[in-house]
Amino acid sequence: MNSTPPSSKYFVQKQLFKGSQRFEITGDDQIVVLSRGAGNERSYKLSLLEIDPRFARVKQAAWVPLIGAIVFGVLFVLVLFGSLFHLRIMKPDDFAGLIFGVFMIGLITLFYFRAYLRKVVDVVAFYSRANGQAVILLWHGKPTREACDGFVHELETRINAAVARAIESQPRDSMAGEIRALKKLVTDGLLSEAEFEKAKQKLLEEPRVKGPIGFSPEKA
Repeated sequence: MNSTPPSSKYFVQKQLFKGSQRFEITGDDQIVVLSRGAGNERSYKLSLLEIDPRFARVKQAAWVPLIGAIVFGVLFVLVLFGSLFHLRIMKPDDFAGLIFGVFMIGLITLFYFRAYLRKVVDVVAFYSRANGQAVILLWHGKPTREACDGFVHELETRINAAVARAIESQPRDSMAGEIRALKKLVTDGLLSEAEFEKAKQKLLEEPRVKGPIGFSPEKA
């Protein structure tokens, strides 16, 4: 098996009114997350072994600000075009008041639209093995759908590879010892029950082959 540590992988996302976030999957099976937005900055690091490779796309609409943006947006257009239509017959005092009204309606429209972009949720979520909480949130489709999907696949692959290396590193004196070592990984939160059963089944199918837990040695 190739023991060369994987290279670091970087991924950056930016979104209007939400800020930016940067992910780095390091060669020592860690992921470093740096997020910036609304004057705040947050940074944290996780072991890939702490993350469940089974991700999910989470979508949640923000209906109140969306409806507000639509209503005031339509009102803004109607008032603006109405003002242009009656521009020649308007008095200077009326014109100044109308300009102020159009400005305020446009400002309210922008406020609702900004609130909508900040509250709407469309993310790809990776969860903690320990408590099931979302620990990695990727903005879906940012910067492009292909780039986002590519990084999701890369993260999933690196998590599975880190788990395989953790399994490999366990003592393998006997089949019973290998199964106990696998169960310990489940207890430690590094393997799910499904992953444990899969590795155990593979081990039982090849009981006489000396190799990493749940895996066959590469043939020459």
